[in-house]
Amino acid sequence: MKLRGAFRTTKLPAGRHTIGTKWVFKIKRKADESIEKCKAILVAKGFKQKYRIDYAETFSPVVKYMTLRMVIAITKYFKWLLD
Repeated sequence: MKLRGAFRTTKLPAGRHTIGTKWVFKIKRKADESIEKCKAILVAKGFKQKYRIDYAETFSPVVKYMTLRMVIAITKYFKWLLD
């Protein structure tokens, strides 16, 4: 992965420590049990972080239903593509 440029090595800031990672593999199968798709994702073990040591605040982006409807309406009006 490093050879393909997916990762790069950096210096850790003073007073900080690393958190672990874990590979999660999923295999999606067809009805006849043959393999349709394989997925691999590298996830951070964020649950090992400690409040006020590894982070100061958290944020969870939540959109209101009316805001979502407005964005869709504007997108349709201007004939934009929505991904």
